[in-house]
Parts: sequence; structure tokens; C-alpha cells
Amino acid sequence: MKFAAAIIGHFRWQKVTVIYEQSDSFYADSRLRKQLSKSLKQHNSFVECDLAFPSLSSLPEPEAIIEGKLNNLRSKSSEIFVLLHSSLEFATVLFEKAKKMGIMEKGFVWIAKDDFVNLIEYVEPSFIQNMKGVIGFKMNYEEKTKPFWDFSFKFRRKFRSAYPKEEHPYPSMYALQAYDATLAIVKAMEHSEGEMNSSELINRLSSSDFEGLSGKISFKNGKSVQKSTFQIISVNGKIYIGVQTVPKERKLKIGVPVQSAVKEFVSFRYDQEEKTTSFGGFSVEVFEAAVKLLPYHFPYEFVPFNGTYDEMLIAVYNKRLDAVVADMTILDDRYDYADFSQPYMDCEIVMVVPAKKDLRSSIFIVVTAFEWKLWVVMAALSLSTGAIIFLNEHANDNPEFGGSFPQIIGSMLWFSVTLLSFAQRESIKNNLSRFVLTVWLFVIMIVTASYTAVLSSMMTVPRLQPSIVEVDYLQKTNAIVGCNEEGFIPRYLTDTLKFKEENLKKIGSLSDYKEAFEKKQIAAAFFISPHAKLFLANNSKRFVIAKPSLQVGGLAYVFPKGSSLNADISRAILNMKQRGEINHLEERFLFFSDSSSSDQHMDDLSLYLSHFSGPLIVSSVTTAIVFLIIVVRVIRKRWSIHDSIQSSLMYRRISRWAAFLLVECHARFYPGYFGASIIQRQNNLTNIVSEK
Repeated sequence: MKFAAAIIGHFRWQKVTVIYEQSDSFYADSRLRKQLSKSLKQHNSFVECDLAFPSLSSLPEPEAIIEGKLNNLRSKSSEIFVLLHSSLEFATVLFEKAKKMGIMEKGFVWIAKDDFVNLIEYVEPSFIQNMKGVIGFKMNYEEKTKPFWDFSFKFRRKFRSAYPKEEHPYPSMYALQAYDATLAIVKAMEHSEGEMNSSELINRLSSSDFEGLSGKISFKNGKSVQKSTFQIISVNGKIYIGVQTVPKERKLKIGVPVQSAVKEFVSFRYDQEEKTTSFGGFSVEVFEAAVKLLPYHFPYEFVPFNGTYDEMLIAVYNKRLDAVVADMTILDDRYDYADFSQPYMDCEIVMVVPAKKDLRSSIFIVVTAFEWKLWVVMAALSLSTGAIIFLNEHANDNPEFGGSFPQIIGSMLWFSVTLLSFAQRESIKNNLSRFVLTVWLFVIMIVTASYTAVLSSMMTVPRLQPSIVEVDYLQKTNAIVGCNEEGFIPRYLTDTLKFKEENLKKIGSLSDYKEAFEKKQIAAAFFISPHAKLFLANNSKRFVIAKPSLQVGGLAYVFPKGSSLNADISRAILNMKQRGEINHLEERFLFFSDSSSSDQHMDDLSLYLSHFSGPLIVSSVTTAIVFLIIVVRVIRKRWSIHDSIQSSLMYRRISRWAAFLLVECHARFYPGYFGASIIQRQNNLTNIVSEK
């Protein structure tokens, strides 16, 4: 299993399909499957699929069942197969069906274990023909020793006498192992006296230590310590040959377009003197940086491709190229031929037209200077500020802030409006009110100055507007439009937008578009957005992007369907995006101009709530604090009045009670002075007070 994993790891094959025939001996050694998985992990590979077959003798229609399961493998795009366990009979049917189904051809890898490969000399030639291309392991043994020669001579003589028609009378590995097993039992029983039970036999076998025909026979803790050596063989269709040297490492052929319209993305240079080629550009740099992040060695070479981008896709589909590095756009129909990596740059289809200067005009232009949220917040703060000042002055008995409840409400609203233009007539006497007003006036001055500046710019500074805004206009007037001759846009213009073929002018280089516009050869040009940004970076004052645009899949690299490399490169691209490395490469190679983007958004001069968040927060907090202070003062004032009333009432009660006691005392000590009627009234009053 380690040998199989070493071969798989050497060629960087990652996804492996394991095939085996179920039998008692295979279940007995369940560690075989686990050992393969463990060994593959050391080479960054793994078992993707297990394909188990019942024992051939138990199948009613073995050929149909094997063919059906192999068809399932084809649908999963499996390419690397390891035959983990098989009888010779099962392997015969398996390889016959696999060859007929085309999964023994170039591009597929079959690795076979030694269980039936050791018998390859003794099989029919048709079986070897079906195994063409299989890599196998054959147990190695020493053939130059005298014991082997003696055994081989006796074996061939007996074998020929028993099977005179057989062409290969030589002993196989299994014959050598059978002889060694028999010899071990003979040696164990050599010095026995009488009968020997199984336990004694096992103990003597465990102490065996001799050089057998198949290797050294020795045991430790009941297990064989024999270290087998294997010969790697390759079946070429008629015979098998031993592999004595390591195969030369194959470099993947990565196609790069020679005729790229935008050299900033892909550039190709051929040195006549040195006879060498070099590749560069943003797309190439991103790919090379992604390869450096792979957890394994990845040998590749860039191959110049002289053809269109669609032709490169077909080359990958036909396996003439292993991948494509270019500013290739992901499209739905292109998935019929290949797979795409994670996009390394987003893009959309845009239309670039000559710009015209135009003053902005709108009946609501005075309102659009601020976003609606800012208008709402300013109105709310103005009302709240005016209300707080009015309430504070009213609470402090300022006569100019009085009146009935309806008058107070109306005066409060009017006062909030007059604050905006500093036209309030009421005099403010309280310091807290003056503090709130000072902060609010500071905010008003900032907002008013900003509003005036933005509104002046909107009404006086001309904007760059597209001279053509509708694709329908181009179609109705049979206008000529420009596009890249190597990309997908010509097909998009004719198939999707229904432009006539004769109205398309294919332009080979990004720098040629400016001349085509100046000579009136084209009325508009269609780009993918990264190319458009590069064009506008050098011509931002003369051309603009007309809305709307069409979203497409982005720029990505191309790989064959089912390629394991695609997932690794995609993950590396995501890693680069998260670390900001792609942004750094973009700044280094693409030189996107800020003016090109600012010209496209000149209309969006409105001020937003976030622009004044600082002053507005200060004003809001100030108003809230003052409001709390006013509430506390009003409560304290009301509480003081309540205390005064309670004190006055208490004083009156005490005075009346004292007077009452005084009258009663005089009445008791001087009854004739007050008279009986008075005494009687006092007694009644006393009773009433007592009851109360």
C-alpha cells in the first residue's frame, strides 16, 4: 500500500477509486484499506470512491454486474483506479470490460496489487492485451541461490511431466511460499517425540528462523517479520517489463493567448536572440501567486496559443491543453467544454460611448442636494431644539413665552422655524436656552454652507453624460459598434442583442478604440468592465459608460472537467482575496484611474446623513441633556410649592386647635362668663372633633 501511495503521490494524483473483490481473506485483513488511506494522506491524496464486488463465483451474471458498476465510475469522472484485491478470474473479466468501455485508454491510470500480478506469466496473451497500461507490483525473490536452482530444476521436471502442454513450467511466488510453509512445518516437527498438538506446533513455528526460497522466514510475537520487496512492472499489451527508472515528471501545459487585446491582463513576448518566450500581465501574475499557495509541488509550463478564447476552451476539452490562463469570462455555454476556477475578478458587459457636457436640470434639484434621511433628521432636530428652548423659557417665567395651551403649541412650532433663519422675535434670557441655541446655530451654519456649495455645483458645473444611452438607438440607426475580436462579445452582440454582423467592427487592441471613435468608425464600444476601466483611465474626459450593464460570471482560469487542480487553485484565489493580495496586484498592473470612476458618478453629489453625523450627534446630546435638566427643575419647583401648601394648611389646623382649647379652658373655669349655651356648643364641638 505504501508503494501504491508513493506512485500516486509522485504524479500528484489526488482522487483515487479503490476496486476490490470481496472474499474471506480480504475481510480478514481489513487493515489493507486503512493502510492505503493512511499512506495516501502523506501525499495529499485520498480515496474518493470504494467499488466493492461480490466474489465472482457468487454472481449469477458477473459480466453484466461488473459492466454496470464500471458505468457508474464513468459518470463520476474517475481517472485513478487501484485494484486492491482480486482473484485472477475476477481480474480477467474486469479488464476485459474496462477496455471495451474505453477506461483503459490514455488519461486513465490502473494500479494492481501483487495478488494476481504474481501470476501474470501464466495467463493467456489476451489477458495481458486487456491489461495494457496497467502498473503492477510483483513480489521479488532471489533467483541466483543454489537452493532456488535445485528447487526450480525439480519443479520444472515434475511440472512438465504433469502438464506437458503448458508453456511456463517455472515456479511462481505462490509455489515458493508453499514450499517454505511446508519446510517450516517439517523443521518444527523434526525433533518431536511422538504426537504434537496444535499449540506445540504453533510455538515451534513461531521460533522458526531460516532463509527460505521466498525470503527470510522468521516471526516475532506471532507475526511474520519478512520484509517483502517488489518489482514495479508496466504491461505494454503483449508482455510486461520491469520499471527500472523513475518516469520523467510531466509538466502540465497551460495555454496562454498570444493575441490578447489587453496586454495589461496577458502579455506574450518572444526573444529572437535567446529563442525564449516570456509571459506576463495581471492574469498570469495572479495564477503564479496562487500556485505558490498549493500544498504540493505543481510542475507546469506556459504554452503560447495562437487562436481565439473559444478555441482554447476546445483545446482543453480535447486534452491538448491542461489548463488556460487568460482573462477568460465565465459563461453558461462555456461550461459545456470545461470547468472554471473561482473568479479572480468580477466583471460585467458595459457600453462605452463618447461623453457630452450637460448641466443638470430638475424641478426638484433644490431637494436632491440632501438625501431624504438628512432632511428628516434636520426637521426633527429643528423642532426638538425649538421646543426645548421654548419650554425652558416658559418654565422660567419668561413672559414672551406664555399664553394658553393652543397659543403655546403654535408659538413653539413657529419659534422652531424662525430659528433656522435667526428671525425669532422673542428674547432668550435663560443660560441653558442660550447654550442649546448656540450649538444649534453652529450646526445650522455648517449645514447651510454645505448645502449652498453642493447646490451651486449641481446647477453650474457641467456633467459628463453619455451621448447615447439606449442600445435600441444603435440598432435602429444601424450604427457601427466596436468589440474585441478574440472574446465572446461579438457572439453576445449578435445572439443576444440582435446586432447585425455587418454592424460589428472587431478591434484587435485596446488602444485602437480611441482612433476608431475619433474617425467616426464606431458610435459605441462594448467591453467587459475591467477592460473598460483601463480604456477610461486614459480617456476619462472624453468617454463614459452608459447604463445599464449586464452581469456575467467574472474572470477565471479554465481546467478540464473533474480536474482536482481546479478546487485547489480556487481555494488559493479565495485565500488571496481575503488577504488583499489580488488588490495589490491589481494596483500594480492595471492602473485603474480614480477619475474614470469619479466621472461616472458625478451626478451623485448629494450630501448624506453620514456627512454631518458628528455635529448632529453633538446637538442631539446637548438638547437631551438640557431637557433632563428642565424636567428636574420643574419637578423640584412643583415639589417646593406642594411643601408650602402643606405647611400653610398645617399652621391653620394648629391655630384652630389652640383656639378651641383656649375657649374650652375658659368655659370650664368661668362657666357664667360664656353662658350655658356656649358651653353646650363647645361640648358638641368637642365630641365632633373626637369622632373625627
